[in-house]
Amino acid sequence: GQRAAVFRYGNKLSALANACAHQNGPLGEGRIIGGCVTCPWHGFQYNPADGRAPAPFTEKVATFRIRLDGEAILIDPNPLAPGTFVEPLVIGEPA
Repeated sequence: GQRAAVFRYGNKLSALANACAHQNGPLGEGRIIGGCVTCPWHGFQYNPADGRAPAPFTEKVATFRIRLDGEAILIDPNPLAPGTFVEPLVIGEPA
């Protein structure tokens, strides 16, 4: 029942909950800035691998396990607890 957003950074993929912990902004519409997923509404940031805001902030969002099946990205529909580290999926060459 939770939407996920997949982010590519370099040659890695990670999936986070699509709702920012601040005011439920659409993280999937954000960008990676300074190595963090940045919410387009108010600029809150999260590490793409663990969903944690950089210190000194304490916000966390759920993460999802992902894998490749051919060229399709498959997302485990069961979110992990907010702040849970998931090893990024490495794909091809860095972008």
